[in-house]
Amino acid sequence: MIETTLSPALVEMIRSSQQVALIPHERPDADALGATLGLALALTTEGKVARVLVGEFVQPPLRFLPGFAELTLERSAESEAYLVACDLTLVCDTHEPTLLGQWLEPLRRALAKDADAVAVIDHHRPGAELIFSHGWIDPSYSSTCEMMLAALERLGWPLDAPIANNLMAGVMYDTSRFTNANTQPRTLANAATLVGAGADVVDLNGQLFSLGAPDEVRLRGEIFASIQLAFAGRYVWALIQRETLDRLGLDESALSGLTNDLRLIDGVVVAATLFATSPDSTRVSLRSRGGYEIRQIAQQYPGGGGHAVAAGCTIPLPLEQAAADLQARIATLFA
Repeated sequence: MIETTLSPALVEMIRSSQQVALIPHERPDADALGATLGLALALTTEGKVARVLVGEFVQPPLRFLPGFAELTLERSAESEAYLVACDLTLVCDTHEPTLLGQWLEPLRRALAKDADAVAVIDHHRPGAELIFSHGWIDPSYSSTCEMMLAALERLGWPLDAPIANNLMAGVMYDTSRFTNANTQPRTLANAATLVGAGADVVDLNGQLFSLGAPDEVRLRGEIFASIQLAFAGRYVWALIQRETLDRLGLDESALSGLTNDLRLIDGVVVAATLFATSPDSTRVSLRSRGGYEIRQIAQQYPGGGGHAVAAGCTIPLPLEQAAADLQARIATLFA
């Protein structure tokens, strides 16, 4: 069953497994990738076979993480056969079917074959649809990487520097370097444990929060110059056309962290970036502070969800219309 604490049953599922598939959400961030890579390294150290199965796209700033070279970056007959042969499949950092991308259908087949061999570990608040029968979902944790550290400690498996760096990457990313409200005393204690095991916070900070190449900085300059404000300066948003990225030779990964930066503008409590993924579809990143919960806004759109103060969604409208629709819904936060 799905539990809010790490159950002995889930610990035993991991301990007794011999061949494991680890699946993060599509377009994985540092938490999803760090959690799966960290556990994969730990499983391998224990003499088991483990592979991380992701979609085709991983943001370039995350490709430094230990174990990245062993990732499976495409769904193929061989990787699907691997999944079928596994005695344990763990989905990490999401429980939403819509966020599993190209691995959703193979995962559904694995569930149909043996639902007891599939589990989820996630720190996002449970949504409406749960396709899993087993797992651990606990929104009190800052990140799935912090949950993974707790699992490794319960298993009694040792930490080394590569594992610690993967897990610390997720903790730092999901807490925005320990500045978000999800930074609890437990989070800092766990961060100290990871540093003691070899996590290099100086290198991680430089890798994860770099301003990027010169053209990426130029992109941010253009976006910052075009921001719009509403509700007495409490809401800020930016509209980004694909042509802008194409002109600078950049892809969507160049937008990483941008919404967090907008949230830090004086007086702003809700920030959004809207990117035109196609003429009729807009991807949205939302951040907030001061107790404004933007997850409820994201959940009103397809594939929307996340945390109370960090969420995302896709709006099936052209960019300008999506912005107007989003603003009307965000107005309810200030009513």
